[in-house]
This record gives sequence, structure tokens and C-alpha cells, in this order.
Amino acid sequence: MGTTIGHEFAGTVVSLGPGGTKFQPGDRVAGFALGSLTENLHLGAFGEYCIGCEHVTFKIPDGMSYEEAATLPTALIVSGLGLYQTLGIPPLGNSDSQKEPVG
Repeated sequence: MGTTIGHEFAGTVVSLGPGGTKFQPGDRVAGFALGSLTENLHLGAFGEYCIGCEHVTFKIPDGMSYEEAATLPTALIVSGLGLYQTLGIPPLGNSDSQKEPVG
């Protein structure tokens, strides 16, 4: 059995899994899927349907296309990696970030 690859997705909620409360069927959403980064072979985004985790999925604003929304997750993750891992900037809300200004 193969794995479903792909990390970014956009589409319409068809159904909710156990404990799903943030979205409703019919909501337009986009997000980031784990793709081949997990042992669960079905969490990729490149397919007719995908499984999205609520904490990395968001409602698509009115006026934004599915195509535009699908580009946001990867851009945000790459930006976060650059800021927090590569440059070492403390994330907001981190108690250490209040000690010294960056720069």
C-alpha cells in the first residue's frame, strides 16, 4: 500500500472526524497536511479527499479562491522556520521574548 503525499490543501468540508468542532460541512477551508511526514499513510493532501487537522486548518475568507488559499500554508511554515529556527527569534507568547528586543 502506498502513501498519500502532499502538504497544502484547499476545499470544502465534507464531514468531521471524532471530536471535530471547529468547522462544519460546507465550510471552505485550507490548511497543511502531514503528507509523507507521518506513519499514517492517509494524511497527505494530494487526492480527491484529505484529512485535515483542525489546528493547522483555517476558513478561507470570502473573495479568496481555493487556489490562492492553498498557497498560504507552505508560505507561512517556511516563514516561521526562517524566523524562529534559522534566525532564532523567540515566538510571540514565549516568556523569553519579553526579556530583550531583537536587533
